[in-house]
Amino acid sequence: MLTAAAVLAACSPKGPEQKPGDKTDTASSDPTPSGTLPKVTITSEATFDAENTATLTIKLSAASSKDVKVKLAKADVQAGKNEVPADFAKNVTIKAGELSAEVYAEADVLGLESGEYQAAIKIASAEGAEVGDPSVVYIAYSYAFKPEVNLYGDSQFASSKKATLKVALAKASSSDVKVKLAVDPTSKAEVTFNKEVTIPAGETSKEIEVTVTVPDNLEAGIYPVIIKIESVENAEIGKSPSLTINLSYPFSVAITIDGAFDDWADPSIITWTMPDNAIFTQVKCMKLAADSKYTYMYVETYEVNNAEGDLTPVDFYINCDGNNDTGCIIASIDNNSGDPYVNVQQWETPGIEYYLEGLLNANTTVDETIIPGFADLTALQYYLKYNGSDGQSFWTGFDNLTSSFASNPDKIFAQGVIEGTEGKLEVRFSREAFEMTGAKAALGIKVMDGFNGWRALGIAPQAAPEAAPTYTAAKELLYIYLPPYVE
Repeated sequence: MLTAAAVLAACSPKGPEQKPGDKTDTASSDPTPSGTLPKVTITSEATFDAENTATLTIKLSAASSKDVKVKLAKADVQAGKNEVPADFAKNVTIKAGELSAEVYAEADVLGLESGEYQAAIKIASAEGAEVGDPSVVYIAYSYAFKPEVNLYGDSQFASSKKATLKVALAKASSSDVKVKLAVDPTSKAEVTFNKEVTIPAGETSKEIEVTVTVPDNLEAGIYPVIIKIESVENAEIGKSPSLTINLSYPFSVAITIDGAFDDWADPSIITWTMPDNAIFTQVKCMKLAADSKYTYMYVETYEVNNAEGDLTPVDFYINCDGNNDTGCIIASIDNNSGDPYVNVQQWETPGIEYYLEGLLNANTTVDETIIPGFADLTALQYYLKYNGSDGQSFWTGFDNLTSSFASNPDKIFAQGVIEGTEGKLEVRFSREAFEMTGAKAALGIKVMDGFNGWRALGIAPQAAPEAAPTYTAAKELLYIYLPPYVE
């Protein structure tokens, strides 16, 4: 008659919580007489199940008055069979008065190719029993290889509003792998892409294009888009089942300051062009761009060098926080009062925190050799930060930062070219050095004639004159929304 413990053990379902020796049978007769050893045998399920496990039963011919300790070991598979490695308990104890114990073997399929396999497990020795027959079990395993599928790709959308997503297999499969993708509902931006991807047999990846929609009224910030694997056929979901692509708005545009200007053609770059009937015409175009560390300015001018020399006076104005209520006001747009500039007095540009004053070189010297037709800012002479009260006149007070800024390419760096009488200049401003670490900034530039009363030749930005040629309304700098700053 079975004890209550044996009945419970026999009725307990197999599950992950079970451990070797958990399930036992008690003897149906008295323990073996003194001096007589029972025989111990091993049996198993014929095949590994869908979870890659099989049950091993270690059984006594009769119960023992003492614990029986059995050692299991790997055996040789049968002739013509391919071995599948298996993990199982090496030491099994059948408690005194009980007839059997169950443990589980798990097939190790890591790196396995599709095919038919077998695991062999034997009783290596027994303490308190004799090894009987059968002492070896053979467990069949039919394995269909399923590679892991993962998602990789760009971490953020480019200024083209596109990003690349790669659906990749750890190893090529002999069957087509079909993957369904979805957008996690917590995503903060709308995207379009092919949500059903097929990786043909023998191939390991497929790239798709993801396009983000940018609303017209989107505020500056970071908007994560999470794309995840929803389901797969002929594969298993791997350890990278999702990918986050950030919409960093405005888009980050990195410019290389090298005197070549192709990278300024990006459509997301902020652009100002000289209006019709403008009074100060020497600056015909100005562009602004930014990435996580720098703000960039591009300027096209007429007659970069003026009158008798190769040095053109130039001023830069920076509203570093984009706030018109902080900083000072540039009230005067022109230093010359002669005709036709009489009464051209008010630029009314608010919020200036940094003012840079110097000379634009039309020639540069490399190893004591003058290279004509090359523009830079090596002659930029003054770096001033406003320290007066907000909203006051431009000249109420500045801190002179020249000693720490001059000839420091990490803080400001410029290159350009002179082509005939026209020039192109690109400038890189450190966002950290000029405190442009927030979401908005504004910049402007003035080019002057240093040989004729420092009169203004070019202003950017400026508006069309309200009553040409006596008044112009360049009331604000050119604003740019900045991508998130990264130290």
